Amino acid sequence: ADTHEQRAEVFIRIAETNQQEIATADKRIADKDQDITRDFDSYEQLANDGEDRQTLEQLKGMWAKWVECRNQMLELSRKGQDPAAAELYAKTGDAVFHTFGSTIDKMGEWNHADALKHAEMANGAVASGKMGVIIGVAIAILAATGIGAFITLGTKRGLKQISDSLLAGSEQVASAAQQVSSSSQSLAQGASEQ
Repeated sequence: ADTHEQRAEVFIRIAETNQQEIATADKRIADKDQDITRDFDSYEQLANDGEDRQTLEQLKGMWAKWVECRNQMLELSRKGQDPAAAELYAKTGDAVFHTFGSTIDKMGEWNHADALKHAEMANGAVASGKMGVIIGVAIAILAATGIGAFITLGTKRGLKQISDSLLAGSEQVASAAQQVSSSSQSLAQGASEQ
């Protein structure tokens, strides 16, 4: 968008006759130059592929050709040769700017395809992550079931041993009680005989 805005500012600058408006148009052109340079620098930091970098270099080359043609057009306009500036645009500038636009379109297509590729990779990673979580939960359930069964069996054995001990103890108490009862009867009988 900045490039198209700058091209429009150049046309406004060439067509303008008011000196104050000419100065304003020159400032807007210079501001757009700074914006576009910043855009190139930002994109260059993000370019991570050889093809993308090569296309960026082509784009910078096309932009440099446009800037050269634009500067010649503005110089002609400053000298009052606006028809010559318009003719230069028609002869050279339009083709250069069109080629620049085609290169931007090519970069857009490459970026779209690269974004789709990375989106597919991200979707694959998410699917793998989901599968990992499912496997992890299944392992955790199996481990919990195994540990629960081990604890239950251990507790059951312990309770069985306690139960068996209590049963044996109660049998011994019953036997002792029977012996005490027999002894009591014997004593009672002996006492009554006396």
